[in-house]
Amino acid sequence: STISNLLNSKGIISIDVSAIPNLCYWREKTTNNKIEYPKNRNEKWFESNERICDPQYLSTIINNYNNIVMCGSFSNIVELLYLFDKVILLQCSFDELSLRLRNRNSNYGKTEMEQNLVKKWQKIFDPQMISYGAIPENTNAPISLVLDNIIHQINNIII
Repeated sequence: STISNLLNSKGIISIDVSAIPNLCYWREKTTNNKIEYPKNRNEKWFESNERICDPQYLSTIINNYNNIVMCGSFSNIVELLYLFDKVILLQCSFDELSLRLRNRNSNYGKTEMEQNLVKKWQKIFDPQMISYGAIPENTNAPISLVLDNIIHQINNIII
């Protein structure tokens, strides 16, 4: 994550959840069995599976630091909000999000089908997170401004 890397460069400990092996994993929704992320995916596959964060592992990581910023998302984020002092919801236009998905170093989000799923998800996820108290941050703004705003939010809670 660009934001995670920039925060680290400013001396703020930040971890992208996707960068921690075994922190997040895919599972089948009806059985809760862990599954491998296949090379070829379709909409039906995404309807039947979800990306989960291991609550115990996440808690252990958070408890190892006095202050840490976690970047990323997962299907069970609402169940784990109690672990966080503050949640900042990074928002941008769908066109910008599609561009970022196509250009990032992840396998997810490269196809038009996956981008359309993200668009549907974004319409539900963003209002849901705001209803739980997440602070929206417009990431269509210049990255330096976005970073300054995030650091301001972080500095308001660091003990």
